[in-house]
Amino acid sequence: MKNNRLIIFAMISILFACNADVKDISVKGTVFNADDNEPINDVIVKVTCWKYGYSPDESYAENEVKVVKTDEDGQYEVEFDKGARIDVEVSITGYFDGYEYINMVYNKDITLNVALRPMNLARRYYIDWNLETEVEGWGELNLARLITEVREDGVVLKEIGVSNDGQITHVFPSGVSKYGNYGLWDNVKISNAFLRNDLTETEFLSIWNRANK
Repeated sequence: MKNNRLIIFAMISILFACNADVKDISVKGTVFNADDNEPINDVIVKVTCWKYGYSPDESYAENEVKVVKTDEDGQYEVEFDKGARIDVEVSITGYFDGYEYINMVYNKDITLNVALRPMNLARRYYIDWNLETEVEGWGELNLARLITEVREDGVVLKEIGVSNDGQITHVFPSGVSKYGNYGLWDNVKISNAFLRNDLTETEFLSIWNRANK
């Protein structure tokens, strides 16, 4: 019985040790261009430090967020009094957002470098949306098909909506007054996870030109 008690005590001790916050954490790193490995300055870096506090079940009790910018060498550094997990989110115009993390902090000196892929704003994507799985509230649109031209930064440039009977019922922007002057994607940027080419540029323009006659 005594040995069993020792084993149980040891297991509890290990559990609390695994869930302990590391004190005096320093998080630093370099943000660089994924194409040429050159550092990028003035990048917004959001560092979130998750803390166990007194939680013994691995649930984070609190978090602390610090936001800084990279220096001329693309470097950043922040400090926290304690923590158990680190998330780093970076963003700057002209690049896709970047993200890195450490799920379990074991030492107080942490280096998280982030590579950002530059955008090509001249590139276009022609998306034929799956309305049932990709467009929330699509049933209210009375559309059977929605096609968009999207810039690489997620800005929707053109929209075409087709009804169940194959008629074009929505075009934006449009010089034809019957379509109205509103865009379904106004003030919304498309996540780069959805960027793809379901149609060629020629196929899209063929439908676009037909809609604007």
